Amino acid sequence: MSNSFLELKSLINESFQDYLIRIRENDAFNHVPDEVLEQWMYPHFNQSFTIKHYSAINFYKVKFNLVELTTNQVKKFTILNKFASYVELKSKYKNFESFPYLKPKDLNYWKNNKTWTTPPIVIKPIDFPELETTNLKVEKNYHLIEGHSRLSYFKSINSFAKLANTHKVFLIKK
Repeated sequence: MSNSFLELKSLINESFQDYLIRIRENDAFNHVPDEVLEQWMYPHFNQSFTIKHYSAINFYKVKFNLVELTTNQVKKFTILNKFASYVELKSKYKNFESFPYLKPKDLNYWKNNKTWTTPPIVIKPIDFPELETTNLKVEKNYHLIEGHSRLSYFKSINSFAKLANTHKVFLIKK
């Protein structure tokens, strides 16, 4: 487990705003986008799958590049087995109106843009040999770290409408 990972821990009963202020006091994390902290590290830091699969990453040195991937690249995302049935189940909707739990703002964005509002977080495990011991498939495809609901909506929409040609993601790079 890297020291940089440990420093990103959220404290008990700490609001996201307080967490963000505390993390931003450390200049070593100025390169980590707020959106990454909000959707991944703050809510999922203490989850066993986060610790097991991603705690070896040196967060002092990685970059979070906002990049666009093609629809075909997104279709090839790998995910942890733990989330496979969740993504499969939620990817069976046949129209926009059947999406449960989606905020109206996000639903409208999907309808109008055929992509997600908030870029998910992905990594190419082949670029991170330190992850070889975590059972992640060390391959050339992108691996989804955070954004499983978005991936399931993506798959659903792909079954009944044309998706956007490209989709923004936060790509973790060395």
